Amino acid sequence: MTGIFDKLKPYLVYPSTIGSYHARPLPWLIGNAPTHGQALYILGVTVLNLILTFVGYDSVAQLPHPWGYNRRGEWLAYAGYRTGDISFALLPLTVLFAGRNNILLWETNWSHSTHEYWLYAACAVWFFEGLIRVLCIAKNGMRRAVVTEVGDNHVRVDIPGLRWSSKSGYHAYAYFPTLKPLKLWENHRFSVNSTAIFASHALNHDQSPTASSRPSSEENNHDVERFPEKQNPSITEVTHAVSITNSITLIIRKNNGMRQYLKQHANLLTLIDGPYRNNTTDEIFKCDGIILIGGGIGITGLLSWATSHPNTKLLWSLKESNRALLMEVEGALARFAEKVIVGQRLDVRGVLEAAAQCEWKKVGVVACRPGGLCDDMRAEVVGLRRWGKWRGSSKFMLILGDWSLFWRYGHVFEYS
Repeated sequence: MTGIFDKLKPYLVYPSTIGSYHARPLPWLIGNAPTHGQALYILGVTVLNLILTFVGYDSVAQLPHPWGYNRRGEWLAYAGYRTGDISFALLPLTVLFAGRNNILLWETNWSHSTHEYWLYAACAVWFFEGLIRVLCIAKNGMRRAVVTEVGDNHVRVDIPGLRWSSKSGYHAYAYFPTLKPLKLWENHRFSVNSTAIFASHALNHDQSPTASSRPSSEENNHDVERFPEKQNPSITEVTHAVSITNSITLIIRKNNGMRQYLKQHANLLTLIDGPYRNNTTDEIFKCDGIILIGGGIGITGLLSWATSHPNTKLLWSLKESNRALLMEVEGALARFAEKVIVGQRLDVRGVLEAAAQCEWKKVGVVACRPGGLCDDMRAEVVGLRRWGKWRGSSKFMLILGDWSLFWRYGHVFEYS
């Protein structure tokens, strides 16, 4: 049955319902287009609610209705009452699925007799989920992070005292209370990596806030395929060593919000909520090979995959202005069996077609890139799956896992 479902996915699950839009928002602030699989789920829930709203009524038309309703008005009133009950019943689920901690994994035996209890349940779910966040932050403790400049656009944040699993597909929410004291609740989600994977390019840091650094070369707006040795990114020279055996590392792009205030710091107060699992990776790991496709800062979400599967290939594109990021993760990239780094947009279709010609029968594709590029990749995967059928390659399958960089929504999208 698994093979049949895999063949149906490029038709019923992966494609977007509106062109190639999915991670990208639709024009005129309409929202994001669901995939076929998501649309089928929404349709199923809608049909189920309609059925439950309009069936199972007993009319009292043979007797005078106490409110003067005729038969039609009576049924519409019943439907209205039940619709209200259903909306109250679904409210806790709406709040629950918007949170990070899904308590439906726990077995409950609650009973509710009136609609007020559904409202109480919704509030309870909200406060309980917030309590879990607070407890998680308290468990991780108040940490003092070492912040190091990585060129002009990124910073590296080493957080000692945390030893987390290096499994693939995890992220955490970081709070920096001293950056914006009037917005202590502000936090951002970042991919989590063990500091040990950067061992060959470990950074040190001076205890003083002013550390000497070598200036970066003149910024070039054009992308290049290879970076000349004479063009060195800015590298800070420091003297205080950061432990790599009991530490996690975040690499952050300084673009807006709280992140733009991050700068060189030897003792930055940091609170961590996590780790959280992005999505299930079981289906990806069942593949014969995995292709990792990243763009820019998206590389941080892919580094932990290096030792997760014996057959892993990495393709990563970045701009010339961000080449300091390349130098920072160079040690971690050495762990991959194959890597391709170019200074232009990746030829995703060419990469996937090449994978179709290799000995792998089932290929997993994982992307961590800006939304528009992830949409392009999704369209190429769907097209290649369909094209593979016509070329008689029924054993070649693509399992799609999509880690889009949707920081502004506070979560990641995944469909596999």
